[in-house]
Amino acid sequence: SLDQGIDRLHSIDTITGNGNASLSWDTGRNTQITPSVFASYSRADDNGVDVDGNPDPTINTSQEYGSNLAISRSWRDNSVDLEAGVTVLRLERVAPITAMLGSRLDHQINPRLRAAWRHDWTRRWSSNLDVGGVYVHPYGVDPGNPDLAQADGLFPVFGGAVAYTEVWGRASFQARRDVAPNLLIAQNTINDSAQLSLALPLPWLDDSRRRQPKLVGLASAGAARTQLIDSQTGDPVGGAFLVGSIDAGVGYSPRPGFTYGL
Repeated sequence: SLDQGIDRLHSIDTITGNGNASLSWDTGRNTQITPSVFASYSRADDNGVDVDGNPDPTINTSQEYGSNLAISRSWRDNSVDLEAGVTVLRLERVAPITAMLGSRLDHQINPRLRAAWRHDWTRRWSSNLDVGGVYVHPYGVDPGNPDLAQADGLFPVFGGAVAYTEVWGRASFQARRDVAPNLLIAQNTINDSAQLSLALPLPWLDDSRRRQPKLVGLASAGAARTQLIDSQTGDPVGGAFLVGSIDAGVGYSPRPGFTYGL
């Protein structure tokens, strides 16, 4: 982008790091409890300069810490997952005074709940549904904008998937909405996505239905829509980022342990 009076046509330097740890406890034959913790750090520098060629960058620094507790219960054809977690965020943007988006510092505590149900309809068909919510709660004061009001926001999250599985292949379609911080731009986002994936043998080129196929077709197509969350109002910002992708390939396995892709 090009902010007024500032040249932004430069490479962006990024530093990222993350870590996580989890434990799993089997409380019974079909019940499992999994607690986990995680942390992430990101710093992005756009290396901007002013009209005189002097360094005048926008720097986004983000920190994320959180924990999660998941309880899973499975039966013959069904399984249910319940998850509860909380994320603590520190999102800072240091920008030139002429930038369209000025400097700011946000602190947030974001608890979330989610329930998921998986069902095997037949030996080949299965589905998954999940629903929950994320509560975005800002706290603290921005030293550079002490009078800036901030509002809480409650956002639904949900998703679904259906899959068809053969002995040597699989096809699936999934769609979901989620709320997560984008650490590179130091802002919370609402993300909608849908993806179709295929990994199926090519029997008309390789007669191997009863054994491991030598030729497998691989393809996927997806679309994503991202909206920014305004920390002042707690609502989505007008406008959205739209991304689409499509790819296809062929995998060739002349013998077990060797695969070539195109």
